Amino acid sequence: MPENEINNDDQLKDHHFIERKLGILEALLFAADEPLNEKTIAEISKEILEAEISELAEKLDAKYENNGHGIMVQYIAGGWRLTTRANYAEIVKRLLRGSIRSRLTRASLETVSIVAYRQPITRAEIEAIRGVDPSPVLRNLLERNLVRITGRADVPRRPLLYGTTDAFLTYFGLNDLHSLPKPEEILGAIEEKGKEVEKEGPFNATVSD
Repeated sequence: MPENEINNDDQLKDHHFIERKLGILEALLFAADEPLNEKTIAEISKEILEAEISELAEKLDAKYENNGHGIMVQYIAGGWRLTTRANYAEIVKRLLRGSIRSRLTRASLETVSIVAYRQPITRAEIEAIRGVDPSPVLRNLLERNLVRITGRADVPRRPLLYGTTDAFLTYFGLNDLHSLPKPEEILGAIEEKGKEVEKEGPFNATVSD
């Protein structure tokens, strides 16, 4: 067999293997409820090496972008996941508008922001900043797995300390806490949320905290 035909066969095989790995990665990310890290993907797939996952994710994302797809592959909270492209965000919001489970009230946004920037932090410290008892909101955030109890403060009565979770990073599309926006940007987002709640009414906005 001529050498050029052998090379062509090898190229076809390589292309087939790459496409299969891209397909596996796509299927796993589509089915996952949370970001998948390299170790998990490699262990589940048994065909993809940890070292090649980053490159495969970039190839898959480029494939989506080149074909005008509305989704992208993004690295969030220490793992890979499929997300909506920013230019389609407003359209997706129309689908999610009124979804009780998926949205946070202004009080929840304020509280989880305080926890994110000041963690570990006690309930009393949150109350001192917000001026109201945050207990009901904290319970709601704990139920949503956006905050967690990290321990107890080394002060009299040993109050509980609160911090954010990986689910918090995922919910807000952050890779890590270093990716948090500036406090003034958070305040702007909370102000916008307040206006949105006023326009939509309490039922469409969310269940009260």
